[in-house]
Amino acid sequence: MQTPAPLKGLIFTDTGAAMTPTATKKRGKLYRYYVSMDVIKNRTTEDDSASDLAPTRLPAGMVEDAIVTEVRRRCCQTNEPEHQYLVDGNFYEITKDRHSV
Repeated sequence: MQTPAPLKGLIFTDTGAAMTPTATKKRGKLYRYYVSMDVIKNRTTEDDSASDLAPTRLPAGMVEDAIVTEVRRRCCQTNEPEHQYLVDGNFYEITKDRHSV
């Protein structure tokens, strides 16, 4: 089953294991996840005994939405002008949080 996985090869667990995309269908609904390769290969890690385990399976939509939100947040932090306009010989810069001449 081929499903979209824009983060394939880009996300890893805290132990360094790749999170690989996987999907399943139940009653006609598609469920997409990113699963730790430690889980897929039945590997145990030092963290397995810890009480605050990192998740080994994450819903794909949740992860992808979080990444997109963070990328947008970081892109909008710059003070670079979003638009410049030349009016009557003056440049006007319009940024997210201010207007200047």
